[in-house]
Amino acid sequence: MLFVRDTVIRNAANVTNGGAIFVKPAAGIFTTVSLSNVTMDSNKFGLRIEDRTKATVRNSVAANSNPGNGFIAFSASAPTEMSIENSSASNSAFAGINSEGAAAKIYISNTNIFHNAQGLIASGGQIISFGNNKIAGNAIPGAPTSIIDQE
Repeated sequence: MLFVRDTVIRNAANVTNGGAIFVKPAAGIFTTVSLSNVTMDSNKFGLRIEDRTKATVRNSVAANSNPGNGFIAFSASAPTEMSIENSSASNSAFAGINSEGAAAKIYISNTNIFHNAQGLIASGGQIISFGNNKIAGNAIPGAPTSIIDQE
């Protein structure tokens, strides 16, 4: 398990895997990630999770990612899932939020996606919205793959 709270991660853009937070468990290992009040600014990417990872992101920011994504769930061979709530993805050179691979899933609720090259990208994965997000000012807005009702 990884818990990150009340943290700023900045300027990790020039490292080979220069993301703010990169979670890729070894084969057969499952992990969970929890981010709360985390600012990821001017990194190669903000949060990237891969196979067998579940992440919860609350009250956090991924901004100025270059050349990457603010938030990405990547599935090569196993499911991965991310929930983003009350957060922001802005000014990324690629996508604010990216769900890549058939078993990748991202839920978004009350999330701002502003001024990215692409707002939302579902490259084979799913981006599921609760219908209360703000997506604006992106060169290519993108759209969630589905919208579900809030309970």
